[in-house]
Amino acid sequence: MKLNYLCRNWQSLVENMVDLVGHGYYYVCVIPLPRRKEQKFFEIDYKIMRSYHAFYNKLQSKDKYYRRKKKGLANFRYLRWDNIAVVLHTPGMIIVSGDHYVLNTTKRKKAKDKKFLTVDQAKRQEGLTKYDIQNYVIEYTDPFEDVRQSPVVLKISDHLHLEIRLLEKIEREKPKKGEKKGEIIKRKQQVTVKMTKQMYKAKLVELKELVEHQARSKLLYCR
Repeated sequence: MKLNYLCRNWQSLVENMVDLVGHGYYYVCVIPLPRRKEQKFFEIDYKIMRSYHAFYNKLQSKDKYYRRKKKGLANFRYLRWDNIAVVLHTPGMIIVSGDHYVLNTTKRKKAKDKKFLTVDQAKRQEGLTKYDIQNYVIEYTDPFEDVRQSPVVLKISDHLHLEIRLLEKIEREKPKKGEKKGEIIKRKQQVTVKMTKQMYKAKLVELKELVEHQARSKLLYCR
């Protein structure tokens, strides 16, 4: 079975992440793989995908993912470019092995659409079969961020750090007399990608230095 998880370049990684976040994969974990283990990257890929049941094939996995979603279980996807590995998952129930799992690191709000179940709890959960419990137990050992609450940072290189976030845009009617805000007409979610604040400030400094250098060069040339 051919697995679709390797990205050709960092742009492809970002595009795939944006697409998945836009389709409900709100929980994201970025895992930088150590360079010293580059020869074992494919082994690490398999280990991570096995831990999260994130094996995905366009032709064969759609029905399986649909069944999971219908039962209220979270779906997981895995992506990698170079040494940057990314695990994403949708809201839903997550069957974990034992009591060992990592909560998402976002401290602003507790996730209301993510529920952890032990195997014993899953057995008592209506709608879940023995097959679900045996085949969808997750080793949830990495910290995930909810992109609706805080941005996820991708460190592409020393010179490029990007943050991905899901924002909600609200359209309102014109406020009536005596009202500060008008009634909400539409809510629209939008995935944004931009440089981190630190990276943006660093680029501004570089640009300023470049402009000053060019200005000095022109003055010297004019003489």
